[in-house]
Amino acid sequence: MQKPSERGSIKRSPSFSRRQYKNPPIAEATCEIQFVPADDWNLAYTGLFLERVKHRYPSTPREQRLLRIEEPKREKPPALQNQMPSVSEVTKVQFPTADGKQLVAVGPGLLSVHILKPYTGWEDFRERVEEALQVYTEIAKPQGIRRAGIRYINLLELPEPSEGPTEYIQIPMAGLEKLGCALDTFGLRYEYVYRGEPIKAIVKTAKVETAGGKSAYTLDLDVIREWVTEPLNIDGGMVAIDDLRRREREVFESLITSKAREYFDA
Repeated sequence: MQKPSERGSIKRSPSFSRRQYKNPPIAEATCEIQFVPADDWNLAYTGLFLERVKHRYPSTPREQRLLRIEEPKREKPPALQNQMPSVSEVTKVQFPTADGKQLVAVGPGLLSVHILKPYTGWEDFRERVEEALQVYTEIAKPQGIRRAGIRYINLLELPEPSEGPTEYIQIPMAGLEKLGCALDTFGLRYEYVYRGEPIKAIVKTAKVETAGGKSAYTLDLDVIREWVTEPLNIDGGMVAIDDLRRREREVFESLITSKAREYFDA
């Protein structure tokens, strides 16, 4: 197996066909990649990374501490393995743009790229992910990718008057309209597994209140793939990201109604 530093440039995958809206409801988009490290995280990596990306992210770096929960590997029979997940604290450093609307973050075995509203399009977001992955790989030289995810948080601020979210989002267990009821407050989470593939789609939706005091609804979609037995070669990183993004769009389209599509294109 070639070392990461010898693998060359990341291969670009062809764009996939997707519906694009005049007024997409995307409030935040995130791409997170977890690696199999080649060695312990060196604090010098952070400075080297900043030097390479500060033309895009010139604002003052900031630290973020988070808990990483890892499920036990399923390689042994259940009776012979520790079933308890492991919990560790990870510190990552965030590098924001001047307006704070976009940022990239790095840490031990971790890279994430974020963009807040206004969303500048998948092509721009993908370019930022590809650049960050290339730089991280050249500096930290990870052995491969063990987990990758694409997450889109959509905020639906519905027009008035509205009969509620079921006009726009496919929500199970919301069928009490025939009893004269309208769905009001709720918070739902669904976790789907793709048959025969190590891929999950996590769907969360809830009623929220916007800064202007209006009611709105979130549609939070997180599509994740893991490589447990053998890490993904770095060269396949962007191909995997493209596939996760395609699946996320398929999930999104399957959960919204034709009325929502009209609203996003108004």
